[in-house]
Amino acid sequence: MGQLLYVDYSNLHIEGGHLAAVSKGYALNIHEASSRNVFDHHWLCDFGRLFDVLSQGLEVKRAVLFGSTREGQSSRWELAAQNGFEVIAHERDVYNREKMVDIDLALTVLEDALTTYQDGDIITLVTGDRDFVPLINRLMKRQIPVRVMFWAHASRSLREHPGVFFSALNPFLKTLCSRSVGQTFSVA
Repeated sequence: MGQLLYVDYSNLHIEGGHLAAVSKGYALNIHEASSRNVFDHHWLCDFGRLFDVLSQGLEVKRAVLFGSTREGQSSRWELAAQNGFEVIAHERDVYNREKMVDIDLALTVLEDALTTYQDGDIITLVTGDRDFVPLINRLMKRQIPVRVMFWAHASRSLREHPGVFFSALNPFLKTLCSRSVGQTFSVA
């Protein structure tokens, strides 16, 4: 049994920064941190640790990290590639907004479900975005097992989706931080 991993990195990074802010007392709760855009700028994901947490001892057939890029960010993606991820990064638009990432992730998963997936494999999505529910429904219709791993405050549609195994990354907040030395985290 192997797994195919697909990471919505922007979603993981932004929500991890909000969660880290709450853990340090910068916001009272995750709702406040998200609505007021309170972010711990010291929280930066360690790609090697992320790969280890996501793989959970299973053979990883493919690990793809999706994100957006702007000038000067290529070294970040090089770190991800050095730690086992294939990186697909799309240029941000002229207003510095992320474009094409979610649709490319969904299409890549569907393509891999048809070409790479084998019986006994599992598809792992790292996203908190309910926009991926139609993708999950299509995979499950083909009887392809899906696991969603994200922070506990992922959309209710993902957390409570019937047949989807949801695993919260919250216990790994400190572990996943590449700058955790000297920082205090307390995650409920």
